[in-house]
Amino acid sequence: MRLKKRIFQRGQTVVESILVEGKERGIGSIEALSSGFNLVARQPWLILLPIALSLFLWLGPRLSPEPLARQVVDLMLVNPVSQASEYAESFRTAADSLIQSAQNTNLFALLAFGVPTIAPIPKSQTVLELSTWPAALALTVLLLACGIYLMVAYLGLIARQVRADGMPLSHVLGRSARHLWRFAVVGVMVMGATIVLSIPGMAVAGFLALVSARSALAVMSLLTWGILLAGMWLFFYLFFVPDAIVLDNVNVRQAIGRSLAVVRRNPGASLALILLTVMLTIGLGIVWESISKTTLGSVAAIIGNAYVGSALAAASLIFYGSRWYALEKEFAATHVAAAAPGQNTSDPVDK
Repeated sequence: MRLKKRIFQRGQTVVESILVEGKERGIGSIEALSSGFNLVARQPWLILLPIALSLFLWLGPRLSPEPLARQVVDLMLVNPVSQASEYAESFRTAADSLIQSAQNTNLFALLAFGVPTIAPIPKSQTVLELSTWPAALALTVLLLACGIYLMVAYLGLIARQVRADGMPLSHVLGRSARHLWRFAVVGVMVMGATIVLSIPGMAVAGFLALVSARSALAVMSLLTWGILLAGMWLFFYLFFVPDAIVLDNVNVRQAIGRSLAVVRRNPGASLALILLTVMLTIGLGIVWESISKTTLGSVAAIIGNAYVGSALAAASLIFYGSRWYALEKEFAATHVAAAAPGQNTSDPVDK
């Protein structure tokens, strides 16, 4: 197996860091976070894309699906069932909620899919309304594809700094186009697995609804919890799939295998990193929201969120790179020892 060097800091490889600090299984979650924040502090240009997207969502035009929501509401309210006295209030409440959600929706936010951005409450924005379903569908797909590409390119630029291999930016952007499809495949696989797991429970709930509404409600509650637990399980074991794709340039099958291997080998450290990442994201999100009431506070929140989000992404890449490289080194040492037990295998990795 070909072993590649991952560089945390200029002139220091992951293996050297592991050997110097005596950590044969890779660095810990706290060290990964510290390395991530240090990397972004040394390369502040990495936060430019999140800042640009946040500024666009804050000050740029807003793409609103409100006319489409009103079309749906009109269809709801002309339904004879909605006009019955016992259902009229419920339908009106649902209609008002749908229109309110559409008014607060900006489809341009799809451009920030996976990139750490925040959008403070805008003072005034030009509103572009979507009034036809084909145009809305086409624009949604286009914006989502662009958003995924921007996310992949953003992670690719951070991975370039983690590797410190001097890859030209044009190569990073070109490689991101190939990675886009791999990310899309992962998303389709996760959604497909969720749907497949949901179908049996929904069928049972539908059958029980004909017999007992209470039984159907109980089954739906259990199904909801089951899907939630399955989603958490997938999130945990597939957490490093994006890191494997952008850092190692592997296909989806290999990325899933590497993520599973890293998590299985390091469940405690992986869980600690994930929990710290989630807590920092949620906790600081509350801080950013609280200070973004003024123009100056909004600017500070946008910059702070971009820095922290980029540092967390770098920390995940560094943690994965360290732990996977340690696994490669361990496998290489075991393989060499098994192939030639009489030879000295104290340094199986090619420096």
